[in-house]
Parts: sequence; structure tokens; C-alpha cells
Amino acid sequence: MDVDFSYLEGTNCYCDPESAGTIRQRIAELPLNELHCIGTGDYHYLSLFFLERISEPFTLILMDKHPDDQSCAFGDGLLSCGSWVAQARRLPLCRGSVWIRDYTDIGKLAGVEGSIYLSIDLDVLDPEYARTNWDQGTMSLEQLLESLKNADDERIFVISEALERGFTVDDIFEITKINKFFINKIKNIVMLAKELKNYTIETLTPELLT
Repeated sequence: MDVDFSYLEGTNCYCDPESAGTIRQRIAELPLNELHCIGTGDYHYLSLFFLERISEPFTLILMDKHPDDQSCAFGDGLLSCGSWVAQARRLPLCRGSVWIRDYTDIGKLAGVEGSIYLSIDLDVLDPEYARTNWDQGTMSLEQLLESLKNADDERIFVISEALERGFTVDDIFEITKINKFFINKIKNIVMLAKELKNYTIETLTPELLT
């Protein structure tokens, strides 16, 4: 389904309050659990209007060369393509955001739980794969697709297996770039699982499970 906003004034790189109200009204019936293509990065702020409609706690995952959380260059309080993330973080149901600038940041996804909203700006890609009117990142299309695959829970089981086989936290960090805090959490679970194998239901103690 296409929605045309080309007739609106005050929308290129920033969005004035009147146009924002029109856009919110016209996208109100669009499904949330779909792929939304919103043109160029100049209109990336439209993501905020979809985030406002989410009715459960969520984490914003931003794959973008730029953080889009700066003060608006067009005036205080005005929504823009460079400030929308800062406003998104203030939404009551937003638990936080994860900024993926290039493939080395993919480890940040390991600690993300629950519902997510994924927003991808094409400028995260190397110019070989997409050309934009901003400075761009170095990610290849293959790396972008791999990053999306790596956002699932299967990595937890792979890391657990590696720990059981003798890999250290530092070893896994060097391979995955996953935050060591989360690797240590998985390590604690692996160690507890090993210890539990020495007990039966009858010999388990409350102290061991707390």
C-alpha cells in the first residue's frame, strides 16, 4: 500500500507540527508488523510515528551511519531526520535503543530481549551497494543480511556450547564482539547447569536455586 505525502510542505529533512499531524492521521490504519519503505533518509523521522503506535514495551534497533539523536538543526523542539531517535527514547514504552553503525557492532544485539522495532537507513551500507546524499558506512549487503540473522536467540546456544568446550569469555568476545557482560551472564548459567547435574530432586537445596 502506497501513501503519498509529496504534496506536504515542511517535510524535507524536518517535519513541522501541521504536517506531522497529517502524516500521523494518514498512517494510523497502516499495519505495524510490516515492512515500511519511507523513501530517503531525509524522511527517517517517519519511524517515530510508527513507534508511537506500539502498545507494548520494545527496543529500537537502529542500523544507520548516524545516531539520529542530535539536537534539531532546524530549531528546538522541531522533529527532524537527525533528532527523531532522541524523541523515540522518551516514549513511555521504549526500553532503549541499540545503534548499529557497522558489522563490528553486531554483538550489541545479543542482550536485546522482547519486542523490537528495526529501522534501517540505507546510508549504513557501503556506496557500492546503495548511494545516498549523506556520508555512508562500510557495511556490505551480505553483512547487513547476516546481521539480521544474528539478531535471533540461537546465538545464546552457540555461546553456551563454546563455553562448555573451554572457550573463555575473552575468546568469545574476540570472535563475536558481544558485550562481555552478557557473555558472563551466559557463563553463569552454564556453570549452574553443570553443578545441577550433581544433584537430584531430593538433594537440591533452596540456596542453590536462589
